[in-house]
Amino acid sequence: MHLATHGCFQAEDCKKVNLLNNRLLFADKPLDIANAALLGLQGTQLITLSACQTAVDTNFNGAGIAGVAYIFERAGAKAVMASLWAVEDEATQQLMVKFYQTSSKV
Repeated sequence: MHLATHGCFQAEDCKKVNLLNNRLLFADKPLDIANAALLGLQGTQLITLSACQTAVDTNFNGAGIAGVAYIFERAGAKAVMASLWAVEDEATQQLMVKFYQTSSKV
C-alpha cells in the first residue's frame, strides 16, 4: 500500500496544508492516525508513507512515539517505510518510482 499524501505531525496544527495535528490526508479527508487500526491492515506486506516526516517522533495522546510509521505497524502492517524530512513532490515521485522499479527486480 502506498500513501502519497500530506500529513501533520508537529506540536501545533499545520495551517500550510490545512490539517490538524496527528492527521494524514487520506482519500481527501483527514485521518486521525489514532484510527489507523480501523483500516484493516493485517497481512499488509509494506506500507509506504510518502508524506513528509512520517518517521519523526511525534506526540500521540501525550506519549511520545517513534513516528507515524509505528502506528501503522501496530495496525497490522508487516513493514512500514517512512520519511524523516520534508521533500518536494517531484523529487519524492522520482524516488518512489525508482524504489518500486528496483524492488520489483529483487
